[in-house]
Amino acid sequence: MKRFDGKTAWWLYLLLLLYNLTPIAILVFDKSFEWSAATIICFVLCYLFNLVWLPIMIIDWVDVYDDYFVFRYGFLKIKVNIEDIVEIKKTHTPISATANSFDRVYVKTEKKGFCLALYKNDAFIELVSSKMKKQTVK
Repeated sequence: MKRFDGKTAWWLYLLLLLYNLTPIAILVFDKSFEWSAATIICFVLCYLFNLVWLPIMIIDWVDVYDDYFVFRYGFLKIKVNIEDIVEIKKTHTPISATANSFDRVYVKTEKKGFCLALYKNDAFIELVSSKMKKQTVK
């Protein structure tokens, strides 16, 4: 098994920081701010969203085995058989929910297509492509 760690762009970390600091900045700098039930609910909901946001920043990797790989992204877990892959290539498409950077790998299978962002995109593509060739030779 070989693990490839997910890549998160600097601007996504900045976005997370701004998202979490904005409500605090409102409390500190807005002199006319008054607490109400609605504002308390908004603050709680804002910070509860971190339960979704943080796992996708932390749990992001791909484990490649002999004839399949497993993609972990937050609460999502996708198993992809190498023999099902139709196409694998680098891309910079902004259309993807499962990649934390625009430096991405597009994987197309017979049933679906998705993107991953890894620190070693080229090594991942090379490894999976070599496994694809080995399976076609068999």
